[in-house]
Amino acid sequence: MKKTIITVVGNDTVGIIAKVCTYLAENKINVLDISQTIIQGYFNMMVIVDVTELPKPEIGDGDILLEMKKAAICGTDMRILAGTKTKGVRYPSVIGHEMCGVIAEVGKDVKGYEVGEKVSIANVIPCGSCPACLAGRENACDRIQLKEAMIMARTANVFARVEPELKEQAESVLDQLGIPMSNAVGMFLRQIVLQKGIPFEMKLPRTAPLTYGSLTKEQFDKEIEKGMSDVKAGRVYSADAIEAEMKRDFGI
Repeated sequence: MKKTIITVVGNDTVGIIAKVCTYLAENKINVLDISQTIIQGYFNMMVIVDVTELPKPEIGDGDILLEMKKAAICGTDMRILAGTKTKGVRYPSVIGHEMCGVIAEVGKDVKGYEVGEKVSIANVIPCGSCPACLAGRENACDRIQLKEAMIMARTANVFARVEPELKEQAESVLDQLGIPMSNAVGMFLRQIVLQKGIPFEMKLPRTAPLTYGSLTKEQFDKEIEKGMSDVKAGRVYSADAIEAEMKRDFGI
């Protein structure tokens, strides 16, 4: 026996249990157990069903069969359940569009996907380059594309070792911006691709120039020796070049 848990959430209405059970029976799904609660007018029901007898879907040459592992309930699902969203909803249907799983089968014309690959499902396609996308808010993309047929969104893991304090400090800043760490890493990688390099200037920390009054006699003699060594090795710069560098780096 293969068991599955179905959760029903929404406003409490008369006959909701009967309607759910009738729908399951019409689709030859056997109900094993039911648990329900009502909190402040909201109905929550958990149903354990036997889906052993469900037929395996047949796919076409350009289709992918996905073995579901996890699914979430979003606001759209709640509105469909409550009957306040009807546009584009076909009955009977299994609601839920935020899900992930493992590819069980691929059609012969499908390229780039393999059986056993872990994927998630996305029904929107962000541009990846607008301000919203770069801020990690792809759902608010200025040029978002909505697709009736969902697309497979593959992700790859990135493992990085960083100092614990640095991670905590970065997470503190990102929390204030409302950006998850994973999104921030994705934004950084996307900018590397778009700019074809590190998306910011990299420099060694600037140190202030030494002043004569801050040096001991030993330190002063050592700096003079270093300078003489540079002269002998040909590592010399013109006065104009030194002046320009001092203005640029230190505002002197």
